[in-house]
Amino acid sequence: MSPTDPFVAVQLQNTYTALAAATRTPLSSQSESSPFTPFPTQAEPPYGSTRQHTNSTLQLIDWLFSPPEDIITVPPFVGGGVDVAGYRNFLIRSKIPVPQNSDADWGDLKRHLQPDDLRTELTNDLVEVYFQICHSRMPLLSPNEFRTRLKAYLRPTSTLDPTILPLPHALLATVIAWGAKFSEHPLLVHDRETNSGRSRICRILTRRAREVSEGEKIHRIPTYDNVITALLLEPLQSHNPSDPDGFRGFWLNCGVRHLFELQINRKARLAELDEDIRTKMTYAWWMAVVSDAYAAVYWRRKPVIEDDDYDVEYMGDYIVLPPEVALVVKENTEAWKANLDMAKIARTLARQLARPDVPTRGMPFAVLHQAMDSLRAWETQYLLTVGVPNNFQADWDFIAAVSACTCDAQYHVMWVILHSALEEFRLREARNGEMDDKVAQELERQVAEKALTGAIRIAGLTSVLTSNGYLRLDPNILHFSTYAAGMFLARHGKSEAKICIKGLEQYSFAFEEAFEQAKWMQQVYVSSTITTTHLSPQTSYHPSSANTPSMPGPLSSGETPDSPLVIYMGGHTNGTSSVPQASPYTESPASSAVDSQASYSLGYGA
Repeated sequence: MSPTDPFVAVQLQNTYTALAAATRTPLSSQSESSPFTPFPTQAEPPYGSTRQHTNSTLQLIDWLFSPPEDIITVPPFVGGGVDVAGYRNFLIRSKIPVPQNSDADWGDLKRHLQPDDLRTELTNDLVEVYFQICHSRMPLLSPNEFRTRLKAYLRPTSTLDPTILPLPHALLATVIAWGAKFSEHPLLVHDRETNSGRSRICRILTRRAREVSEGEKIHRIPTYDNVITALLLEPLQSHNPSDPDGFRGFWLNCGVRHLFELQINRKARLAELDEDIRTKMTYAWWMAVVSDAYAAVYWRRKPVIEDDDYDVEYMGDYIVLPPEVALVVKENTEAWKANLDMAKIARTLARQLARPDVPTRGMPFAVLHQAMDSLRAWETQYLLTVGVPNNFQADWDFIAAVSACTCDAQYHVMWVILHSALEEFRLREARNGEMDDKVAQELERQVAEKALTGAIRIAGLTSVLTSNGYLRLDPNILHFSTYAAGMFLARHGKSEAKICIKGLEQYSFAFEEAFEQAKWMQQVYVSSTITTTHLSPQTSYHPSSANTPSMPGPLSSGETPDSPLVIYMGGHTNGTSSVPQASPYTESPASSAVDSQASYSLGYGA
């Protein structure tokens, strides 16, 4: 639904009239000590609703779009049983920051969301946005089946087809939350315009999608629907470690455990499933394999899935691939093979970096050598085929452009990650005196040169995606590479960092933590260009001066675990830093101009 549609404009004009303050009938008949209120009767619909006919789907929607209270309790009809008040009290006792919300935060949104028809219309809009934008990148659902089941319960009648089951509450809430991140519904546009570009509706929908999932125990019950919900819920969350509502890997690990419980990692079990379930679970398995590998190397954690944990062949005869994503065509098949091979490289490197002896004794030469050889072999075999060519096609559509940029960026960011680990831990043999310093410095130079080239390449890709408005439509897939490359360039005073800053500013349309990341990156860049000397690829990457910008490693002065600087580096940075002592959340000099770099060439040269 477009905000410029005349019909929509008239409908909204009629809807956005002054409404009396929402009145809610106080619910009694339950002791004050209970964390829940009893479920109201149809004569007293919940949350200010005036619906004549209701069901669990409509009750869920009414709750999702209700204003936040000081203490939000998951209603009983979506699982209940979660003592949110007790959980919040635990956070307070543990001195863990607790997000504060009140009805006053929503202003006019409270009355705008009061009409039942608007909530129903908004639900349809957000679901359609999900299938238009997110589904093409994460095709885990059947669009026709989802729409049919939703439609049957959005417009309840006296006769309901008993063969049509309602959608799982957690799955529906997650899809609605995803749609809200990218929707241009007039109400969401108004929400962002009156809240400094951030959406209060998106924030509460994301939180409530998680609360519904917790209430329905999807992390404990292995079902096909719960697998999909968990995999969709993980990238929806904030990954900022200072965010009380942030997560890093929890829901992904839940989905992986469920896949193991359901034996989706076994070819014989997949062959027993009916075609529809087999298609969904096949894609879910490979999405989990890739996501687990990248998450492990990004956060420096041991991967959950190992190479010998499955015997599934991606292009097996028994696998029916989703036709809407056309994975059977040669180009996409090659892209998936490249992605899976890169995931193996990431998994191997992550497993080594997660060893407890690496921070204390250093990175073994064999680990570095294997990673360098594997990345070079991948580049030779795949990059020219699945990456972005230097003669970038201007007429590429969103899917083709973003898919190619994703493969390209994921390869290049691996060099940035490898350099970060090498600069932090150093080679074990060099630390022990078993390797000549000149040899160690040459290896560091080679990795540093590839990391710099890769970061500049990612900046070029970011420039193309930003100029086309594609980053505002990306479901948290290119976020890490944009930030990691931008921080590398900012710390080295490279002007291409401004491109990544612009990209993060566009990314913040859907993921508001990118606001702070862009501000912090700007501060690091300005500080580096004013007070430091740029590092060249030939320079040793072990800064001996406090004026030399450092790469991610142990915490530096002026940097705290809560700063966006450490969000994507496992909570660590390295050495000393020239970053200002001021908080990263303060206003920084504007990064308005990306000057001539706005149309930076996609060539590999610096």
